[in-house]
Amino acid sequence: MTTKADFSTEEWQSIVQAPMAIGGLVTLASPAIGDAMKESMSVAKKIAELAQNTGNEELLGALAEEFKSRATAKEAQLKMETRDPAAVKAQMLGVVQSAAAAIDAKATPEEATKAKQWLYSLGEAAANAAKEGDFMGIGGQKVSPEEEAVLAEIKTALGI
Repeated sequence: MTTKADFSTEEWQSIVQAPMAIGGLVTLASPAIGDAMKESMSVAKKIAELAQNTGNEELLGALAEEFKSRATAKEAQLKMETRDPAAVKAQMLGVVQSAAAAIDAKATPEEATKAKQWLYSLGEAAANAAKEGDFMGIGGQKVSPEEEAVLAEIKTALGI
């Protein structure tokens, strides 16, 4: 079983930051203030669910424990080096790739698969949290083409 102690500080930090990066990537794909709030809340809800139901998964359990701490909220924040959307996206994808690489290197194959699938589920939840292109709830679609594209990039970054 894989625990937090199996990772370097930098590796663990990328794993802790990955959920925020994934949520940010979805929000950045199709930005709208109201939708961003719903997408952020869906990521927070998935993290809270993880804290309630990790079963016997040590790696996911360790991650859930991190998010129970207020100090982790600061660690999970991404410090953007630029305001350029393309550079921000690249930085977020880099965090996701780093997290996936650390998980693949240190976790058992089964744990790695479950952890990366859980991370991907955050992106799906964010993408499905709000209708895109609607006006006051009329029209629009659940997942925009831009969100579908970023979900594919997240899947590639996670190696799933």
